[in-house]
Amino acid sequence: SNAGPSDAAFVTMTDNLPDGFAVISVNGTLGSVCNSSDPVECRWATLPAGQSATVTIVAALVASQTAALTNTAQVTTTAITGNSQLSATITTSVSPSADLALAVGSTPTVFGGESLVVTPTVVNNGPSYAQNTVVTVTLAPSTTFNPGATVLPSGWYSSVVNGFVVLTTTNPLTPDTPIDLPIVVDVAPGVLPGTSLQFNGTTSSTTSDPD
Repeated sequence: SNAGPSDAAFVTMTDNLPDGFAVISVNGTLGSVCNSSDPVECRWATLPAGQSATVTIVAALVASQTAALTNTAQVTTTAITGNSQLSATITTSVSPSADLALAVGSTPTVFGGESLVVTPTVVNNGPSYAQNTVVTVTLAPSTTFNPGATVLPSGWYSSVVNGFVVLTTTNPLTPDTPIDLPIVVDVAPGVLPGTSLQFNGTTSSTTSDPD
């Protein structure tokens, strides 16, 4: 804004956005000419005394961002500005949110004494990365997890905790990228033909999930 008493000539607003923002659009008032890239720059040939111009920047936040972002915009002009404030800073807090979903499938037919593959498929529906994701599988009665025959994707690990198969990773789960986690399960020899084997699972992460 220009508090006067004179008009301000050749006014320029510059905003170097912090890492983590990607510019989508930039719009300014009072006849400004703006670019739509980082750093954002808007120019006014003249900013009349007593007038205020507004610049609206729409930017997307990268999914991996977790820390607060600090943004500073600066204004320059050829006018004599005295003790005027020619920069402003704002800090925006970031609250990551991930929406995890899980489906569990298995080999359709198996006989007692054989092995089958149980495949939990976990997906992060975003918008943020999911950190420290855990998938817990409940085995059917008369079945046993076979860790020696199980090959998980890189960065995933298996363990058995209180009878549950627990699959963990320190890799962040990126949005919209389903991951199959096949585990091998041995069926007890005494399981009769026609027996239904049901496997269930749950998933969670340390990132906030609205569900």
